[in-house]
Amino acid sequence: MNRRDKEIQAYATALLEAVVEEAVAALRAVYQALNEDERLRALLDDPGRDLQEKYAVLRQVVPPGTGEAVIKFLGLLIARQDLGYLDEIIEAVQKKAEEEGEMPLIAQVITAVPLTEEEKRTLEEKLRARFGERLAFEYRVDPEILGGMIVRVGDVLIDYSLRSRFESLRHRLEEMV
Repeated sequence: MNRRDKEIQAYATALLEAVVEEAVAALRAVYQALNEDERLRALLDDPGRDLQEKYAVLRQVVPPGTGEAVIKFLGLLIARQDLGYLDEIIEAVQKKAEEEGEMPLIAQVITAVPLTEEEKRTLEEKLRARFGERLAFEYRVDPEILGGMIVRVGDVLIDYSLRSRFESLRHRLEEMV
């Protein structure tokens, strides 16, 4: 491959990465909004509601600057009553892009309380040392884990939550009794 072809491929890869990352970020934002607002999810899932009303609500939820193709894709999911697949669709897109080396691997970090910037920086250094530099981070707070954290990177799950430790202890005690 000559220099010109290499440059064209590099530009094409960079553009594809940017488009995929932007689309996934928008899909994640909508998914998060749906999880945080039960009324929003109920409205968009309601088969009796007018599609135009749903589309208008959707346009208020997507992040500013979201591409029309992503908005139309979300509209298709709404029209077909498939919005419930959004989380799995995001995972499938990420996995496909990661397999083709077009997107960073996502580290999903769930903690009981928000992490400080210093804690995030330390965690990110350790995870990059284990999984590589092409790692992007997604943080979420879930008080139900009680303490500690849960980290998912690709197919790897690292569960240091107090909830899972308590459940493990409870199972061991049940086996002893």
